[in-house]
Amino acid sequence: MTGEGYAPSNFKCISYGGGGPVHTAGYTSGLGFDEVLIPEWAAAFSAFGCGAADFEYRYDQTTNIDIDADVPRSEAAATAGDN
Repeated sequence: MTGEGYAPSNFKCISYGGGGPVHTAGYTSGLGFDEVLIPEWAAAFSAFGCGAADFEYRYDQTTNIDIDADVPRSEAAATAGDN
């Protein structure tokens, strides 16, 4: 972010969710945020965000691709879409 003119020291980090606050000290260490805020009801705050969000539909398709270890990567990549 500092390459774009933004510095963490100008921002506050809000950590919420079921497990987020447990890891906050680890992932904010050395970043220099102005403040790290953890709401008293961090898990409920996260659940409220999910409940208040707009509906979005997501369509996924799982594809299994068996690739022989002896096949060159370029050849395997070319045949990956055939399944």
